[in-house]
Amino acid sequence: MYKEMAATAHEEGFHVLGDTFEAVAKIEKSHEERYLKLAENMEDGVVFQRGEIKVWYCRNCGHLEYGTEAPAVCPVCGHPQSYFELHADNY
Repeated sequence: MYKEMAATAHEEGFHVLGDTFEAVAKIEKSHEERYLKLAENMEDGVVFQRGEIKVWYCRNCGHLEYGTEAPAVCPVCGHPQSYFELHADNY
């Protein structure tokens, strides 16, 4: 969709807008790849499981759990497994 919009914008002389649509297309491509991987993990039943020890982060209270899978319920705040995600140091 964005690639076509970019092409139209360039054809009509709106090059800055065309460049912006091209940049958005790249962003959307990365979203697609991420969500396809999530869908694959869901189909394989491994969203909350890994074959090696990982750090799982509770998005509600911040509890960190070390293990091959996220707990069914957070032992600190009681929120369900769906509140856990893999912990990442992004700094």
